[in-house]
Amino acid sequence: MTPPARIDLVRGWAAAPGWLDDHEAAVLRNAVLSTEPGTAIVELGTWCGRSLLALADFRATQAETIPGCARRPLVSIDLYPEKGQAEEASAQGMQITPHEAKNICGGLLSAFGVLDVHRYFMDALEAAKMWSRPERISVLYIDDDHSGERVLAEIEAWMPHLVEKAEICIHDYPHEPYGIRAAVETWLLTHQEWVFVEGDSSMARFRRRWMPVA
Repeated sequence: MTPPARIDLVRGWAAAPGWLDDHEAAVLRNAVLSTEPGTAIVELGTWCGRSLLALADFRATQAETIPGCARRPLVSIDLYPEKGQAEEASAQGMQITPHEAKNICGGLLSAFGVLDVHRYFMDALEAAKMWSRPERISVLYIDDDHSGERVLAEIEAWMPHLVEKAEICIHDYPHEPYGIRAAVETWLLTHQEWVFVEGDSSMARFRRRWMPVA
């Protein structure tokens, strides 16, 4: 599958293949608009780029009212493995291979003029170890490997790179049998500096209120 010859620029990010709906997008929008300019937005798991385009759109919305954040760094990290998202896409009738998804994302970013996204085709845990960008991260959006164990591992791996009042958004949060919600709720018992802010049927948003004492 290749990007459509004519892309619906009127519909914006909603024209891209994917699973992000308006309610979930509103949670991401609130996270972006609630965090400070100059900090980075990082997405773990991009697939065809639907949510990545949404994050770019919300970044632009923030730039309209706050000078200096038009170039706020936006980072996509996705290994595009054969399993995981590819299997989920197939189960939902979306016959797109990881290679095709990667190319569709690139085509859509170009079509919409979003040319400053930093894309890394690697494992999210490895990317956290190698993170060397000067900007700290204020929004971490997790939507790659849908398991509670993996989500917790990614949170812990990226924690050193987050600003004090960072926000974490997690897609497919309450869905079974992923076990993400149960794992995160248990983790929150020992990380009380983090608080649930909002969520809907699939997306959850958390904010760190203070930095724990080392």
